[in-house]
Amino acid sequence: MLRVVDVHFSYGYGRQTKKILEGVSLRIECGKLVGLLGPNGSGKTTLLKIISKALKPNGGVVFLDGKRVSEFSVRELARELAVVPQETPANFEFTALEVVLMGRNPHLRRFEFEKEEDLKIAEGCMQLTDCWHLADRPITTLSGGERQRVFIARALAQQPKYLLLDEPTANLDLRYQLEIMEIIKRLAVEKKLVVIIASHELNLVAGYCDELVLLNDGKIIAAGAAKEVLTRGNIKRAFGVDVIVETHPLTGAVYLLPINGH
Repeated sequence: MLRVVDVHFSYGYGRQTKKILEGVSLRIECGKLVGLLGPNGSGKTTLLKIISKALKPNGGVVFLDGKRVSEFSVRELARELAVVPQETPANFEFTALEVVLMGRNPHLRRFEFEKEEDLKIAEGCMQLTDCWHLADRPITTLSGGERQRVFIARALAQQPKYLLLDEPTANLDLRYQLEIMEIIKRLAVEKKLVVIIASHELNLVAGYCDELVLLNDGKIIAAGAAKEVLTRGNIKRAFGVDVIVETHPLTGAVYLLPINGH
């Protein structure tokens, strides 16, 4: 279980202080896929960084299975939690398999090389994310959707209980967006992971996530099922946009239609 309790975070000092998060609390159980929504500057990425210990909050606590994140060493945390950032550099000629094997580093001793077991785990993760056929391809030659599947496989190779993804479908075409979301949803269910996705794709995540959390000005203004969060009033408050809220006739998922001119 992941618990975020009354987290506060600000940048700067004195008069230059800017509040990014204010009193944020969450509780997410294993097997749940949660979408973190909100406009630019609402605090989504900052919250992911605090959960992953990349940033230290000014107040509040994050717990993983009842243990404070601050009490984990870097190595211990990497065995529990994996992050797929919004942008992952891919400037070196590593093969896709070599990239995925990097996820095994938290489980290796210093200067230890990967063993047959590590190779099997890497292959299994690439099979799960449908990229094993890319194993020998240089990462620089892959398309955006192919790279994203490889980076998710690398995160899974850490064998985490918690998976955080920042804009995993950004800059992908519709086909790859749907493929990535299908993979993420399957991982949450089959692997019983706690998965959090920060995204701007409201309609996309609404169709896959078990719960949504809507942030605005560093505060949670709505949390729960899509139909409870994606209301006309909440969208107007968070994004300043008028929308029509509809239900998909085939899937039953909530989706939004912006009203032109507003």
